[in-house]
Amino acid sequence: MSITFDFASIFIEGWYEEMSASDYKPGISGIFDGEQTLTKTFNEAVDKQKDIKDHTYLWSASPNIGITTKENAPDFDVDAPKDSLAWGWQYGIDAETCNIDTNLFDSRLLDVLWSS
Repeated sequence: MSITFDFASIFIEGWYEEMSASDYKPGISGIFDGEQTLTKTFNEAVDKQKDIKDHTYLWSASPNIGITTKENAPDFDVDAPKDSLAWGWQYGIDAETCNIDTNLFDSRLLDVLWSS
């Protein structure tokens, strides 16, 4: 009999459990479009433990639409698992003239990340 383990979803489950038991909030940053392994792995972990979706904050780098000015910033439209706490979006990476990334946040994320 052969048993296979999905180590990536087990890692997310363990990360969630340890972070939830600490003074910190669980969060994951990555590319969360539907075709990425990270999205599939996150969904597998959620299938095993629903609380992960309800209490893990996501910062997704998808879609990558390119660097903009503040005035030309897009409306917040992050790729992430449905109904997740995807409150951070890095939509532009590695500007040529100034090596910065451009990000948008749901303002609720500020309270999670920088509150006491």
